[in-house]
Amino acid sequence: MNTNYHTNEKALREMTSSANGKNPFLVPEGYFDNLPDRVMSHIREDGQHSLLKRRHKSRFFIRLTAAAVLTGFFSLAGLMIYEQSHPLSNQQEGSPLTLLQEIEYTDELLDYAMLDNNDIEYYLTEAE
Repeated sequence: MNTNYHTNEKALREMTSSANGKNPFLVPEGYFDNLPDRVMSHIREDGQHSLLKRRHKSRFFIRLTAAAVLTGFFSLAGLMIYEQSHPLSNQQEGSPLTLLQEIEYTDELLDYAMLDNNDIEYYLTEAE
């Protein structure tokens, strides 16, 4: 690493000695006079465009997420209604084991959807 530093220093000395004390880098006249205005105009244009694009994408994903949550909710409700109308033969209806299995299934379903309470609350408040 030390030899790399000396090599770079040597190359820098050669560049400055060949320029005879003059600055080898030139900037067009008036370049810095209107630079802030040009930069700000690009930021405003790009910022407005990307902001609209982000809003469109976020609305799409909010709707998609809401549809997925509702689909999961109705599927889970249908499954629960089906299980209540067709109990297993070796378990009593409403036994703690059945309730525990339903809770585990709900937890697995939410883990699979990778949604927690904060995500659901966020999507529901954004939709309003």
